[in-house]
Amino acid sequence: MSFRAGKALDYINSFAVTSKKKHSEAKSQIEALNVPRLKDVHISKILDFMPKSVNELGVILQGYTLTVTKDNMAKIVQITKNVWIFCPLNHNVYIFDNQ
Repeated sequence: MSFRAGKALDYINSFAVTSKKKHSEAKSQIEALNVPRLKDVHISKILDFMPKSVNELGVILQGYTLTVTKDNMAKIVQITKNVWIFCPLNHNVYIFDNQ
């Protein structure tokens, strides 16, 4: 595998794979937390990466002018941990869950 292919594979593996049903459930659960100033664009970015720790969530949100309390961040991470399906991709296996 070439260097660029390896980098592309690393980028693809940084995204989580979930079903549409679990994705929409997670979105509604995060919206139900009523985190101040958290908008759909922020929730979409969170669900793209499905952070597994508060630090990972902080890195995702640091690109926005948004302040989220540690307590709310912990609640969001707990939701994403329950939804996340670990599915590392390699050069010959691609799994898409369309349910």
